[in-house]
Amino acid sequence: MVGLADALIHPPTPSTMPKGGGHLHDWLRPWMPRFLGILYAATANGEPAALDAITEQLLDEYQHRLPPGDPGLFAGLAAATVRNTLADLVRHGAVIVTGTSHELDPHQAIAAAALGTTTWALYPQPGLTVELTDLGRYLVRHHRCGSGLPATIRSGWR
Repeated sequence: MVGLADALIHPPTPSTMPKGGGHLHDWLRPWMPRFLGILYAATANGEPAALDAITEQLLDEYQHRLPPGDPGLFAGLAAATVRNTLADLVRHGAVIVTGTSHELDPHQAIAAAALGTTTWALYPQPGLTVELTDLGRYLVRHHRCGSGLPATIRSGWR
């Protein structure tokens, strides 16, 4: 399972990547591990965290990584990548997302399914909460230890 989590958190470079796509792939690489570190610290008390708040904290911490030309575009791209990876982690039992609307727009549901994700990941709604399952907490700790860093994760983990 750890290999699967590593592949979700750090997906391999696609073999059919367009020219220059490798730079974008490399730019996105640190966002998800940092999001999971923030989530780990924010949910240490056992309570879920607001997805919007965790995402905003991530964007604030990594604001220096946003290219100057169109930082809003790249912030949205990073946030979408995080949500799509979260949707994968939900499917594998490492994360729980709650607060999704039961009244889905059928067109949005079709679009999300066509892209292989969930409606909430493609069209985020206010009020979503996120938390790590026991498996997710284990995987974050394992990833942290495997990186050669201390196993204890504090809010300042980068």
